Amino acid sequence: MGINRKGIFFSIVSIFIVILFTATTELASEFSIKETEMDVTRTRVKIMNSLVNDMENIYFEKFIYIAAKNSFIGLSKYYYDNDFDNIEYDFRTILRRVIKEGIYDPNPSTYVNLTKVGCWNTEPCIKQEYTISGLQNNLESVYERLGVDIREFTITITDVRQENPWEIIIEADIEYDFKDSTNIASWKGSAHKKVKVSVIGLYAFDTLGNEDRITNEWIVDRPPYTEPSTVNKLGAIGVRGNGLCHPDFNKNGMNCSNDS
Repeated sequence: MGINRKGIFFSIVSIFIVILFTATTELASEFSIKETEMDVTRTRVKIMNSLVNDMENIYFEKFIYIAAKNSFIGLSKYYYDNDFDNIEYDFRTILRRVIKEGIYDPNPSTYVNLTKVGCWNTEPCIKQEYTISGLQNNLESVYERLGVDIREFTITITDVRQENPWEIIIEADIEYDFKDSTNIASWKGSAHKKVKVSVIGLYAFDTLGNEDRITNEWIVDRPPYTEPSTVNKLGAIGVRGNGLCHPDFNKNGMNCSNDS
C-alpha cells in the first residue's frame, strides 16, 4: 500500500513537471515570437526612415531635375520646330504645367499636349514618364510594392531664373505624407529645393537668327550685351545679359565673347 502511494505521488509530480515544462516552453516561444515581431517592426521602421531621409536629401532634387530638363528640352524643341515663332507667353508661368504634366496652354485658344505631339512629326516632344506626374506614378507603384501608401506628394515650382549663362535655377516647394500600409508609422513633412539645370541640350537662338541645339561650343555674351538669357529667350525676351551666342555669331564681326 505504501509503495502504491509513493508511486502515485511520483506520478503526480511527474505530470506536474511535464505540464510546467510545457507551459514554460509555450510562454518562452510566445515571448520569442513577440520579440521577433518587435525586431521586425523596428527594422522596418529604420528602413523606412532611411528611405524617407534619402527622398528628402537626394531624390526630391532628382525628381525636379529630371522633370525640368525633360520639359526644357521638349518645350524648346517644340519652339524650334516652329522657328521660335510660336513663343506666346512667359516661360516661368507656362513651365509649371509643362513640368507637371507636359501640357502647354499659354492662352484659351492654345492647348498642346507635348507628351502626345511629335516634334518634327516623330517622337513626342516631352516624355510623359519624366514629367512630375509620370515620376509620381512610378514612385507610387514602387512604394506600393514596398507596403507604403502615398497620401500626399505635391511639387510646386516657385521660381525659374538664370544667374549665369549655362544654368537655369529651379526652386520648388514639396509637401509629402507617406504611411506604412500596416499602420506602424507615418512620415509627413515639407521641403524647399533649389536645383541647377544645365542649358546644354536645349534648343535656342541668338539675335542674329542662328538656331540650334546648345552645346559647350556656344559663346558667352559680353558687353555691350546682345543676348538675353535662355530663360528669357524661351519666354518674353527681356533684359539682355546671361545669354549665349551660336558659334557662328562672331563670324559676322559682332560682340559675343570667346571667353567662357
